[in-house]
Amino acid sequence: MAMLGSCASSPLCRLSRKKPAKTAKAVRDDNAKELFENGEWARDDITTERVGQSVLMYSFVKDGLSRGERLDECVSVVAAGQTIRVRLQEFMYEEKKGDNVFPTDLEVIPAFSVIEIMISPANQGGYEQGYGLQLVRVRPCEFTLYSMLGPLGLGLLPSTYEASVARAEEWATHNPGLKRVLETKNTGFFGRVTLGSYLIK
Repeated sequence: MAMLGSCASSPLCRLSRKKPAKTAKAVRDDNAKELFENGEWARDDITTERVGQSVLMYSFVKDGLSRGERLDECVSVVAAGQTIRVRLQEFMYEEKKGDNVFPTDLEVIPAFSVIEIMISPANQGGYEQGYGLQLVRVRPCEFTLYSMLGPLGLGLLPSTYEASVARAEEWATHNPGLKRVLETKNTGFFGRVTLGSYLIK
């Protein structure tokens, strides 16, 4: 999952149907706190490979059309295994200058496709209502789920549906800023097939 992590104004950081005809170019504040920080890491004991298992995502004060100060108390955890639901809006399909949410030539994303999702945190108001993130971009990847097998790929997901529901409910309880977007019933999990298993009609 690709994420935006800067407080500076960027066309990728905002979802807006209408843009002002002429706006002053935003000045980047090099002292601004990042909106994303590393959370927990997962480690393979055999290869010692590490991958990020979660990130901390901070909301911010809305300052007109720009992002204001980061709110350290308005933090959510975005983690491997979470199922996020978003409402699709008409503007997500509008063709823009390279930053539209969905590709213009995309009609269907087949089930079990690997996709890259770019998100950004919502402002304080969205966080307080439980809609603490915004969908910025969705792009299909050119590889399959098979390439994500391994202890630090699909192995990061719960191994049963029951475990995925229990984890989802825990996330929803401890993530008030995401309580409206975290799915707790239709959750994802990855169960390995035991050696020697076979299919019957």
